Amino acid sequence: MRSLVEKPMPDKKVSIFDFYFDMRREWVNWKDEVRPYETPENTKFSKILVPTIDTKKYSYILDLMIKLKYPCMFVGESGTAKSVIISNYLGALSADEYMRL
Repeated sequence: MRSLVEKPMPDKKVSIFDFYFDMRREWVNWKDEVRPYETPENTKFSKILVPTIDTKKYSYILDLMIKLKYPCMFVGESGTAKSVIISNYLGALSADEYMRL
């Protein structure tokens, strides 16, 4: 476990919050996880989630918390996509996957 903590950050000019440590045991920049946005057809405007670094972070944390069966609550200003992130995540779960969680 100590080796995980000692693993250096890729660039010392950035914040630790710009990265996460993945299962391959390396630092990954959040901006590398954001895919180009494609406008979905026939989708309600309130259900559209434009991928950003922040929505990626929040979705990742939500996924971890649900899989670990920890309660969580998103708080923040109006219009920061809290409800849309949670709604999209839950809507993407299959019934079989949901029952295993």
